Amino acid sequence: MKLYGVIPPMVTPFDAEGEVDFPGLSRLVDHLSDRVDGLFVCGSYGSGPLMDEAERKAVAETCLASAGGRVPVIVHTGTASSRE
Repeated sequence: MKLYGVIPPMVTPFDAEGEVDFPGLSRLVDHLSDRVDGLFVCGSYGSGPLMDEAERKAVAETCLASAGGRVPVIVHTGTASSRE
């Protein structure tokens, strides 16, 4: 696959308790998927390095499901933790 066009670093929405807002994340992906050429999720702009592995995986799965193949989803896999 060749990447092209607009692939924005996407924010990850969180609720007041600091948990990922998955319904909000799905709405954001749905909104963006018809307007851009791809999505970059879990990068530093999306707080990925600050999330644990399970959160990053859940965010990636939610984004992939919500995009539904309309656009490529690129997932940053790095972390700020030396243990991970």
